[in-house]
Amino acid sequence: MKKITALILSLALVFSLAACGGSKTDAPAQDNSNDATASSGPNSYGYDVSAEAPLKIVSTSALNATHCCYAGFYQPFMDLVTEMSDGKITWETYMSGELVEGGKEYDALRDGVADVAMPLTPIYDTSRFPAGDVPQLPIKVSTSEIVSNAYVDLLNSTEEIADGKNFNQLYFEDNGVHFIAHNNPPRNAISTTTKDITTMSDWSGLIIRTSSRPQQFLATDLGITPLNVTAYDLYDTLSRGTADGGFQQIPDWASYGLDELYKYAIEGLSFGHFTAGMGWSKDFWDSLPEVYQQILTDAADRVRPDGCAYWDEKTKEVKATVESRGGKFVEYTSLPQELQDKVNAACVNTWVQYAEMLEDSGVPGAKICKLWRDCMVQNGAEMIDGVDEALDGLIEKYGA
Repeated sequence: MKKITALILSLALVFSLAACGGSKTDAPAQDNSNDATASSGPNSYGYDVSAEAPLKIVSTSALNATHCCYAGFYQPFMDLVTEMSDGKITWETYMSGELVEGGKEYDALRDGVADVAMPLTPIYDTSRFPAGDVPQLPIKVSTSEIVSNAYVDLLNSTEEIADGKNFNQLYFEDNGVHFIAHNNPPRNAISTTTKDITTMSDWSGLIIRTSSRPQQFLATDLGITPLNVTAYDLYDTLSRGTADGGFQQIPDWASYGLDELYKYAIEGLSFGHFTAGMGWSKDFWDSLPEVYQQILTDAADRVRPDGCAYWDEKTKEVKATVESRGGKFVEYTSLPQELQDKVNAACVNTWVQYAEMLEDSGVPGAKICKLWRDCMVQNGAEMIDGVDEALDGLIEKYGA
């Protein structure tokens, strides 16, 4: 009997201890005062995301991880957004055209395949973005920082272009796109795989890759045969000998293997800039909480300056690599004056032809070209002699 009584007492003690142990384990789970996602009020970046649900954004990119836009802007941008949102905004990323082929990003956004394209390239889709290649107009002096800031100003401009709408409303918002500029590249050089082009006779008959209508106008005026090819297809085009060279920014060569092919380049004059940026599905963007929209916008503004500096560093690296292989870079101002005069005149004519082409298609080209000129100059660019006077004539002809 004593043994039974002792057993009962022992079991009672075990159950009592188990019950006490259970209450101690549950207590920390109820105390979430140290949980960052549960805290209220602004975080260290000044954003209060405590009431917002976690968000995973699907991004598509035709770029590889080494491209200056991806390594210098998109990757640090995504990392910063996640940090600024206390980990609530995360990413499902697809690169190198894995999800969407380069050039088809717009349809993917409209069809809901992706939430954002990194990047969307209006230059390749002028049927939807008729003035998307205006930054490809030639400029005397410009840099990655200048053109990136100018492009932001163009998108933020409140100046009426047509129908009571500004540039961004007409050509992005009305197309169902919310657009944010990335770190846009430095000036395009003209480069060849085969020979120096230091005289007019050297230029005549060349087949040069172009990526826009301004470059086509310029090439034709200089006796060059333009061949419109995307950057994604350029390596094959050059390696097969289908083209002799191309208009392209020097630091971009390594991203596409072109540093193995180009042997000669003229720099010092901007043969336009290849501008692009993040294209968001407007429906998706409009569905986001305001604080998430602000984080995404502010993160881009924070990252962009370092992204421009990244382009500059890559320019030095690529030039050093190409020169070590026997390549040559020639300053534009060292060319014969006769050739410079011819190129300058062709550049001015390119502005006129481009504006008139837009006007003929019902797009206010003179006003758009003037706005782009103003954005560039206000950020430190210098225009080629004769462009300002040509724009004055266009404004007088078509009205402002």
